[in-house]
Amino acid sequence: VNKWKLDICEKPILFHLLNRLKKSKLLDDIIICTTERYEDNQIYNFAKKNKVKCFRGSELNVLDRMLNAAKKFGNFDH
Repeated sequence: VNKWKLDICEKPILFHLLNRLKKSKLLDDIIICTTERYEDNQIYNFAKKNKVKCFRGSELNVLDRMLNAAKKFGNFDH
């Protein structure tokens, strides 16, 4: 649990992932999808601090969470 916070070179894994994604020329946008659970406030705050869009949705229905994120932030191919 909280694997996203595990450190690599004193930075959380999610930090490194976002930096790699931001370098991609194939992506127009990055959106982190997480749950509405209180524990995931940290992910939401991390996304906000790093200027990455974040969508919060159902903990049990990941597909619904992804579809609602796509509806909220626009049309996406993937």
